[in-house]
Amino acid sequence: MKNGTKTHGNTKIKTTLFITYTAILIAIAIICNTFDIPIGNGALKLTFSYIPCFIAGIFLGPIAGFLVGFLGDLLGFLINSQGMAWIPLLTISSAFIGFLPGLIFKIPKLKLYFKLALSFLAVFLVCTCFLTTLGLYLFFAIGKKTFWVYFIGRIGPQLGFFLINCCIICILYYPLKKYVFSRIGNKIATTEDIEGSKSTNDIEKSEHSTSKNKLQSFIFNTKTKINNRFSRKKTNNYTAENIEITTKENVND
Repeated sequence: MKNGTKTHGNTKIKTTLFITYTAILIAIAIICNTFDIPIGNGALKLTFSYIPCFIAGIFLGPIAGFLVGFLGDLLGFLINSQGMAWIPLLTISSAFIGFLPGLIFKIPKLKLYFKLALSFLAVFLVCTCFLTTLGLYLFFAIGKKTFWVYFIGRIGPQLGFFLINCCIICILYYPLKKYVFSRIGNKIATTEDIEGSKSTNDIEKSEHSTSKNKLQSFIFNTKTKINNRFSRKKTNNYTAENIEITTKENVND
């Protein structure tokens, strides 16, 4: 009963932490989508909406990353539309900004730097270059210029903004890993992890002790068998000598 209650309690703690972290990142994503920094005459705007989506995907998994990106963009638009119509492709693009890193960080036996680089590349190509550019083109530039002309004019500044977000994500990664999240990937630091590591250490110690006792028992049994064999040989030799002596005495008589 105690173990069952303990496991149930740890599961509740883990679920609570997951929901809490996801909600916090959604709130940060809403803020990032609501406020931006105008560049030049205001035609270009620097946004940090990549950061909460990436963090959610990396540390909480693809589902949390998708929710943070989707809800952050949708609720941010509802709070401050900035006079624009809602563009579904932009919301889908934001959702994939969190979803893709979550999938990539699930790839086993891949070094951290490769995961980050692959995540940045995938998000830039799929979300920034394709989905977002296509959504904006369909709403604002279709019929005025070709897609590729619009793409070339937009992608240069967006690459610079994207690299700024990437640098901030790299700077935040280790502090977040150390002070907020426990491991790379989709695992949250919970009491269950701590208890699990303790129980694992206890099991390893127990197994080591058991193997040591088995080894000592094996050595003792081997020595005992060897001693028994030698004692049997001595007894047999002694008996044979007695028989020979007795036989000789009978012959002499």
